[in-house]
Amino acid sequence: MIAAIQPQLAEFWESGIRGADFFMSAIGPGLEAYSRHDEVRRMSGEVVTVGEFLDEVRKIVMEFALEQVLGARSLGVVDAPTQFALLSLWGYGPELPSDEARKLAQSVGVELGEIAGLVTVKGEKANVQGIKARSKDRNLGLSKHGEKVPMVDAMYRAVNLLGGGSRQAVSDYLGGVGYLEEEAFWQTMQALAEVQEGVDDGRALHELLTIRDNLPKASGDAMNTLFGVKA
Repeated sequence: MIAAIQPQLAEFWESGIRGADFFMSAIGPGLEAYSRHDEVRRMSGEVVTVGEFLDEVRKIVMEFALEQVLGARSLGVVDAPTQFALLSLWGYGPELPSDEARKLAQSVGVELGEIAGLVTVKGEKANVQGIKARSKDRNLGLSKHGEKVPMVDAMYRAVNLLGGGSRQAVSDYLGGVGYLEEEAFWQTMQALAEVQEGVDDGRALHELLTIRDNLPKASGDAMNTLFGVKA
């Protein structure tokens, strides 16, 4: 299936098809691959329905789009909430149909309820929350039980800290959550800034990127920021 679909995805991308149109264009090749056979079965022998097959196609499309948006960087280190933010903002902008948001979330391995701070759902519409809206959450980007903070949450908290005028606070926070020296974090930030080019969030992320090389070293007790003791 991958071998049948990916070459056509590459053609769509080279043709300049982007966003929601790109996702829709992939349905045709997926159905074409499915319809070549009387039935499609899993390795276990279980029959795969058309809906289940298209769910698998969607996952392939999501991975391909993420690879392009991230510039072929490794997806393995980019967490699911950040993948969702990249895909939804690239494909639709901050607002998208709630059913599409649900499918996007499932494609990257999470449920919408698990990322309620990042996306809100009202009826048939879902909204990806931006930096200003999320700044109201005092616990944004802080770990509750020592788990890794999603990249997108760390980016938004760092932007808010920079807005407060303290580069040291930014360094201490990013050092505490383990992202200050992680190249993939900054590369992902670049991608997220690019998909929001021309809007406030994109400009804010670009500003943080421009001062990266001038950030001070994290202080010795930067790890306290992981649990919100500081920052």
